[in-house]
Amino acid sequence: MKMALDSKVNSGINLYGSMVNNLRFADDTDIIAESNQDLQDVTDAVYDISRKMGPKINREKTKVMAIGKDNAQVNIKIGLEKLQQIEEFTCLGAVITSNGSCQKGIA
Repeated sequence: MKMALDSKVNSGINLYGSMVNNLRFADDTDIIAESNQDLQDVTDAVYDISRKMGPKINREKTKVMAIGKDNAQVNIKIGLEKLQQIEEFTCLGAVITSNGSCQKGIA
């Protein structure tokens, strides 16, 4: 991951003066970007390095989600395969939705 992401230090979101383009949890990684092109560039870098180093990306489990008010459509691919865009996902018991809300998981 370090090799793939070091080449993309200007991609991601600005978080208190530092660019953040990924979050890693055990065997999962979230790639973060502000534009479709930046997201595709970082995804390509991770895919290229993983093919060289051996780890496999599970394309069936890999999804994309655009978070914002405009319901943006994204077209991100791994190789030639377009990734499925989702409207919500659960992370550590919290439901995150494409409008940025986590209210759905709060009882």
